[in-house]
Order: sequence, then structure tokens, then C-alpha cells
Amino acid sequence: MSDDLELKVVKWIGKLSAEFDAKIDALKAEVDQLKSQIENQQQAGSEGEKLSVTVAREYIKNKISMEFPNLVFTNGSRAAGTKLTISDGTNTIGTLIRTSKSHRIQDGYPSGWINVDKETLSQNPLTFFVIEDFEGEFHTIIVPREQIKQWAAKKNVDSSGKVHFYLNLIKGQWIDDRDNLNYNFTHFAENWHLVKEAL
Repeated sequence: MSDDLELKVVKWIGKLSAEFDAKIDALKAEVDQLKSQIENQQQAGSEGEKLSVTVAREYIKNKISMEFPNLVFTNGSRAAGTKLTISDGTNTIGTLIRTSKSHRIQDGYPSGWINVDKETLSQNPLTFFVIEDFEGEFHTIIVPREQIKQWAAKKNVDSSGKVHFYLNLIKGQWIDDRDNLNYNFTHFAENWHLVKEAL
């Protein structure tokens, strides 16, 4: 009789185990499906909200051409880590371009969130941060290599080696308020003469 009872218990446990396994598999499939839906929504949302480097690069080229019509451009080299090269016929420099649309709508001022690999910041003589505000206007921050390295040195580096910049135009002043820095970088805003100085 005890063998009969043991056999029934084992069968019952086996049946419960199979039911639990089936339910766990169904839950896993449902979670995977939900994750996929969320990722697709996030990708669709972020693609709609991104300012492309291509658009920003054309904007930069137009602005520089208005200031310095004799300069020549190429679209840079992915292998070299540049997004735009600028030449005066004698010297050529590579530049890094990072973009952001404004995020702080509720605060009512243009702002951008840009993250860059810390090592990348020292590769080019100039870095351009281009922020698109709520009205579609572009704001350009032009930072020479030594100054971007000094700025980044004051900031935390995340676990993937990136430095995050929170760029905010508050009452006419550009402030980076990430990492409790409150760094005023207004002198780099729309300062197109830094391009000529870098050549």
C-alpha cells in the first residue's frame, strides 16, 4: 500500500511539475513579448525625437561658410572618429558632432543631454554639441580639445566609460548641471571663431 501511495504522490508531483513548467514557459513567452513591444515603442519614439548628425553637420557647414567662405569641408571618417573635417587649404582638422533635442519642456528652456565616450573627447581638435530647441532652432556649442578635456575631467564617468553633459540655456547662460557641476560654458556658444583658431 505504501508503494501504491508513493507512486500516486510521484505521479501527482510529476503532473504538478509539468503544469508549473508549462505556466512558467507561458509567462516567459508573455514577458518576452511585452519586452519586445516596449523596445519597439522606445525605438519608434527615440527615432522620432532624435536630431540626426547629418542634419546638424549640414547646419554647421552652412554657419561656418557664412563666417569663413574659404573653408572646405568633407563629411569625416568613421574610422578616424570624425563627423566633419574642415580645411583652410593648408591645415585640416577633424571634428566630433553630438546632437540632442531639448528635453526639459516643463522647465521652459532649451536643454540637451549628450553622452560621449571619454576617450573620444580627446581625438578631435573641436567638438560640436548641437541642441534643437522646442521651436526647431539650433544652438551650437563649439569646444576646443583642451577645454572639453578639462570640462570632462570634472565630471563622473559611467560604467560604460561615458561622460554625460546636461546642457541648459537658463536666462541667457549655458549651464551644465550634471554631476553637481553647474559649469558655465556660455563662452563656447555660437563662438564660430573657435573654428578658425583651431586651424
